[in-house]
Amino acid sequence: MIKIKDIYYGVWSDLILGLQKKPKAWKYNKWYALFIMSFCFGFNYVPILFLLPKDLDPLVWFREFHFLSSDFLDTLLHGLILFLLPGHILHYFLVFYKKKYERFTKEYPFRKGKLFINYMSLSLIIPLSILVIAFILNRLM
Repeated sequence: MIKIKDIYYGVWSDLILGLQKKPKAWKYNKWYALFIMSFCFGFNYVPILFLLPKDLDPLVWFREFHFLSSDFLDTLLHGLILFLLPGHILHYFLVFYKKKYERFTKEYPFRKGKLFINYMSLSLIIPLSILVIAFILNRLM
């Protein structure tokens, strides 16, 4: 039986081991990996936000708060808070806190980036497909 934990740490192991083989310093690549995985994680729950009623939609809640003078910068900040920050915090504590990645990279093999590419592709294709289908259904009704 496949466990979610094995898939999660397998994808991370594939990404981390691939980045460690690059000539750049690993010190900077781990923040790059954290950003990419947080972006994919955030993109996965975008369709869920569009399916929520307006009363529960955090995008509507955030429009009430203006942190910056520019609407563009305010929208960018709201997007970072809603879509990147939750994944960033979750991944940091599950992977990088107390260097947990050193343990699971020994357990899960490097698959030449194929596992990470598959995860990233699915994280972009499935939510976009759901959004397109929802948009078409909304136009038809």
